[in-house]
Amino acid sequence: IDLVSSDDEEPSTSHSDTAAADGHSNSLLPQIIQCYACPQCFLLFSTKDECLKHMSTKNHFHQSFKLSDNKGTARPISFPSFAKKRLVSLCKDVPFQVKCVACHQTLRSHMELTAHFRVRCQNAGPVAIAEKSITQVAKEFIVRGYCSDCNQVFMDVASTQSHKNSGHKITLANSVEESVLLYCHISEGSRPPCDLHLFSQPKISSLKRILSVKESSAEDCIVP
Repeated sequence: IDLVSSDDEEPSTSHSDTAAADGHSNSLLPQIIQCYACPQCFLLFSTKDECLKHMSTKNHFHQSFKLSDNKGTARPISFPSFAKKRLVSLCKDVPFQVKCVACHQTLRSHMELTAHFRVRCQNAGPVAIAEKSITQVAKEFIVRGYCSDCNQVFMDVASTQSHKNSGHKITLANSVEESVLLYCHISEGSRPPCDLHLFSQPKISSLKRILSVKESSAEDCIVP
């Protein structure tokens, strides 16, 4: 799967002889890389340098999802546009509570929140506590293998190996980056609609909301 990065080098053109050598397929559309994810906490950053700075500051050089025996240093994960929008949408669907950072009281409405910090904890502030971390949500993108012969995806090693024994051509994801790209390739239309239930879609997309003038003019890949 070809990568086209927003802040890296120019995308290269793969000829048929090169494709056979490095595994690229001319039949697959390139993935536009908009953001970079921290391999440990999956916060998204506009550039690779910003992500590396975060990883260094937080000491986030551990991979939350390890798909191979490669013991190399963790690096920022290239995140295509589709994956970024999907991750943001899934995170918005996670239930959360708003609490006071000082007394930890749960604040259930804007009116209750305003009154609390005006009367009780004047020098404190609110914090949102979600039921799932971003890393737990990002587990959605972990794909272990894909069969191009029967157009089937596999989410674990056992089922991937079992199908591989049938003699079909299996594409393995040896890194989280490869897994994310494979997920995007499958989810963006290469699979028949009846098979898309493997990647559960919310009934109503939380991305469909009216953006303010300030929001719409902001950089698309900057995620709060």
